[in-house]
Amino acid sequence: MLTTYYPPGRKAHRNPRNLYILNLGISGILTCLVCLPPTLSQCLHGGKWFLGLVACKVVPTIQGTNNLVITGTITAIAITRWYSITQDTEICRWKVVCINIFIWLLSFALTSPILIFQKLEPLAVYSMCIESWPNPIMKNIFTLTILFSQYLMPLIILPYVYYKILQFLQDTSSTPGNMDMQDREKKRNHRLTMVLTCLAVTFAVSSLPLNIFFTITDLGIVFIHDIQTYFFILGLCHVISMSSCVSNPILYGWLHA
Repeated sequence: MLTTYYPPGRKAHRNPRNLYILNLGISGILTCLVCLPPTLSQCLHGGKWFLGLVACKVVPTIQGTNNLVITGTITAIAITRWYSITQDTEICRWKVVCINIFIWLLSFALTSPILIFQKLEPLAVYSMCIESWPNPIMKNIFTLTILFSQYLMPLIILPYVYYKILQFLQDTSSTPGNMDMQDREKKRNHRLTMVLTCLAVTFAVSSLPLNIFFTITDLGIVFIHDIQTYFFILGLCHVISMSSCVSNPILYGWLHA
């Protein structure tokens, strides 16, 4: 929760980029408070859902929206970082606010079909919260859209943008000038390289298991007939994925420190 604290009295902390950190913090808190408890409860009880129809629709929608917000925010941070370094200018605060709002609206729009097609399936003594699509084609299109937006697109954009940032910094630091300034620039480049590498690796590792699991099961590539096994694997994938709620704000705070 400390990452959402935006100190109004400290001018050094009132830069527009910290609004991205705030965005990550809000998304992480929503995930931990609203999505994590019912999701883990569902996985631990073999898919049983105890919270009713409204929560069955709202919780997965918020979870999907938060995941896309995290992805959109880290992509926006990379692009904004590239722009501010190469153009030697800061993006203004109201533009960052507009970008954050756009990320939330687009993320909700992409996951909104869950509100329609998520339903409770009553069984003997309990209910299960499942997706019920009118035809497999719609489900496959939704699955592939989420996969591209949440994983493939940032996996392409982030390494490219970070490479261009490091290339620009190396080119500018190689120009003749004061030796002390060049030493400071080399140390800054080394630190930035370490942080950007950690960001890319953390994103790829934490997001991969859940994206693979949903893709191969939703597309029918792999069928897991035992419901207990299905939700056990799903729970592990969720824990790995939700670890980014902790790591992302810390890493981006380090980046902008």
